[in-house]
Amino acid sequence: MSQESEREKEAELFLFPLLKTLFEKTQPVSSLSTSTSTSTPPNGGKKKKKKKNSSYFGTPVVEGPDFVVASAAECCEACATYKPARKRKKEEDKTGGGESGGGDGEADPSLECSLWVFCGDREQCGEAFGQCWLKHLPWPEASNPRTGEDVPWTSGLRSGALSPALEEKRREEEEKEREKDVEVEKRLSSSSTSLSTFSSSSTSSNSPPPRNRRAYHVAITASGTAVHWQSRVHYYWYLKQKRLCEEQARRANEEEATKTTTTRTGDPSSSATEKGSVPPPRSKLPRQCDMGGFTRVLHDPAGTPDDLSREIPTFVASPLPEGVDGGYVVLNRPWAFVQWLSAARILEDFVLMAEPDHLWLRPFQNPCPADGSPAAFPFFYIEPSKEEYLPLVARALGKKTGKISRREAEEIAPIGNSPTWMRTADLADLAPRWMATSQAMFRDPPTRKVWGWVLEMYGFAVSLHKRKAEGERVAEERAVLRAAAGGRAKAKASVGFFDAAAGGGAARRGGKSEEGQGFPLSPFPPLSESASEAAAQARRAFRRELRRRKRKEGREVGNGGDGGGGGGSENVVEIGKVESVVGNGKVKVLPRVMLQPPWDSHITPGAALLHYTYGCDFALNGTFLPGEKGEWRFDKREWAVTPPTREELRALRDSAPVRVREETGPSTLAIVEMLLEAAEAIPGWDEYAGSGTAREFWDGETFL
Repeated sequence: MSQESEREKEAELFLFPLLKTLFEKTQPVSSLSTSTSTSTPPNGGKKKKKKKNSSYFGTPVVEGPDFVVASAAECCEACATYKPARKRKKEEDKTGGGESGGGDGEADPSLECSLWVFCGDREQCGEAFGQCWLKHLPWPEASNPRTGEDVPWTSGLRSGALSPALEEKRREEEEKEREKDVEVEKRLSSSSTSLSTFSSSSTSSNSPPPRNRRAYHVAITASGTAVHWQSRVHYYWYLKQKRLCEEQARRANEEEATKTTTTRTGDPSSSATEKGSVPPPRSKLPRQCDMGGFTRVLHDPAGTPDDLSREIPTFVASPLPEGVDGGYVVLNRPWAFVQWLSAARILEDFVLMAEPDHLWLRPFQNPCPADGSPAAFPFFYIEPSKEEYLPLVARALGKKTGKISRREAEEIAPIGNSPTWMRTADLADLAPRWMATSQAMFRDPPTRKVWGWVLEMYGFAVSLHKRKAEGERVAEERAVLRAAAGGRAKAKASVGFFDAAAGGGAARRGGKSEEGQGFPLSPFPPLSESASEAAAQARRAFRRELRRRKRKEGREVGNGGDGGGGGGSENVVEIGKVESVVGNGKVKVLPRVMLQPPWDSHITPGAALLHYTYGCDFALNGTFLPGEKGEWRFDKREWAVTPPTREELRALRDSAPVRVREETGPSTLAIVEMLLEAAEAIPGWDEYAGSGTAREFWDGETFL
């Protein structure tokens, strides 16, 4: 068994007890499709639309038995106006739990109220009737409530835990970003390469559309036999959904062109020519598909191209120096991204970091907010604000006191690096810190022992938070200096994130440089000399490329691979401003963008990805068997060395119990069917399944 397979097995053993508990508390994801929206209401507000038959878990700040109200509206108002106590309440542990709609752990009135739960059905609630629980939950928008007709509770979220003033500021920033986009569109529409008028001729091959500034490049990392065949399946489904996305955009443009032409052509004597009539609509840019290029970032120990390099656009990264990863092969992932982002010319402004075992369910547009903040799927087991984890988080952030407040730790997004969408420039600036932080955390015995296989995920989340905090500090310093100089002088730039992680050096921002002192990762030991030098070399190469691009007027399309076509000079991304703050600092969490069978039993309309990382076990009667080996099962680990044959997949599909198909495991069956389609489309699959080596290759255009 490969190191990658061993790590996945360890992960499953670690997660199954947690997932089983969560499964017992929650309903299938199919019941979550009508969950409360978390968009900000127009009144700037603190209140959210209530959701009946739902109950969120969280730490109580006010317990229901002590707080009985007349209505859900009154409970909602209590949460909106709640003011945390100065000191934590010292009393015995009270957990409402289960059907009481209570919280998790001891009540802590010093925390803010982020959600409320009210029991308003006298018959179902019984003694709990009228109880209003005010709770605190970090990143509540990333959580799925317990739902179902048997849940008598009504729940609601407070608006992003932001005050009305901050909400108003955020909306103003987003409006400014939209205004900038409008200005860009106007400039493009007046250029020779854009659309002066919107018509069918404007979308022809003779007039290339302007560069899509929302397009994202997909990057998966790969190492070992376990993900070899998974990469081929992922690539097949990505290109299939990308083609559908482009077709949808083309149809939308044709329909819009028809409407515009009809509006502009008509009877000259009609009211359209009369004084005071409404003029025809102004020209507009065509709708574009955001799904861009694709790269497999290969970080095998050999450091050489493999057989799939002929089928999938591949970047070959060098492995870490011997002994640096300590057997934890995932440490090579951030190092591989550092190399790829330094050497490749990426055509898109955004990057999606994905995994080989992700399947694309539908076309998906860039989910990042208008301000460019990252968007990511949250993981319930990434808990930086957990009380016993606070010392580890403080160490990772380099806190001199070795302490961090729970409030600050809650600002760290509960995410890993995948799936995560973010700006290409931001990721290029973040990757070296992610690499250095993960290595330092791995060398710290307490951190390695507690976080184990998810350590690198914490490394990404912590690095993103620290970069955001330092970016805010830099912006604040510049604002102060500009004010002191009457707004005329430019503020000095602080040390670059990469140079800080690598132990100091010159940081370049906006064409200027200054000596950096470096941000120590103390009390962690420093990076090894070889790793620091290798990282520094990669970053210097990246900066040279930036300077080269700035000097060159006519940009040319380079490598990076899009799996289906080139483009013009307008398609090269400009990533000169590597100091940009990560949006407004708030990661947009997407709890429903990815499904993870068997815990997510149904395919929901909003999901884009299907993640087949867990074993899916069922009895012949269709009963789900978490943690047990079922009579009907799918587990990718059974094919850790060579892929499943077409016949094996057909047999698995055809033998699925009726209840699995219809009730307990439609999403698991969908995995089997999608793997089978890819296997039938890729030539020579059965021979490949026998040897593990690809000798026939898919053309990237033949879909079933």
